[in-house]
Amino acid sequence: HLWEFIRDLLKDPNYSGRIIKWEDKSSGIFRIVKSSEVADLWGQKKKNKRIMTYEKMSRSLRYGYFGAVPKEKRYPKKLCFKFGPKSTGWQ
Repeated sequence: HLWEFIRDLLKDPNYSGRIIKWEDKSSGIFRIVKSSEVADLWGQKKKNKRIMTYEKMSRSLRYGYFGAVPKEKRYPKKLCFKFGPKSTGWQ
C-alpha cells in the first residue's frame, strides 16, 4: 500500500528530511519535498513498467488512507498530506 510506503520513507533516515519530511508528526502530517523522487521510488517498489510520475501517484494520496490537512494551521498548501484513521504505525 502507498500509505505504508510513505510511512517507511518517513522512518528511513536516508529519505526522511531529504525527500519527505514531517510537518507535525504527532498529528500525522507530512510534506513531500521531492515529488519526482518519491514517485520514482514508488514506481520501482511496484515494479511498474511505465515511469511513475507524481501526478499518477498523487491520485492515490488523495483517497483512502490519507485525510484532510487542517486549513486553520499554516501548513503548506501543496504536497502536504495527513495519515488517515485507516493508516497505522506511523507514530
